Amino acid sequence: MRVRGRFSTDNGEQANDWALAGLGLVRRSVWDVATELADGRLQEVLPQWVGEAAPIQAVFLSRRFLPARTRLLLDQLVQAFASPPQPAAQPPA
Repeated sequence: MRVRGRFSTDNGEQANDWALAGLGLVRRSVWDVATELADGRLQEVLPQWVGEAAPIQAVFLSRRFLPARTRLLLDQLVQAFASPPQPAAQPPA
C-alpha cells in the first residue's frame, strides 16, 4: 500500500529529520532510530507491525583467501545484527 502525504523523500536522513521535527510518521529501521527511541525524541507506533526484511550483504573478492581480520569482522557483524537494539524503557508519563 502506497502512503501519500505532503512530504515525500527517498532520503532516510531527511525523513528522520522531519519525524524529529514533528511533521509526521516515518518508517525506519530500528537500527536507524534506536538512539532517538531510547532518549524519547521518537516514539514507536504500531509496534506489532513488521515490515519486509532487508538483507545485509558483505561483498569481498574471494572466500578462499579470506584474511582473519575480515572473518573476525564478519563474525562480529553477524553477532551485532542477530537481534535488533532494544530501546531503554521509558518512565511512565
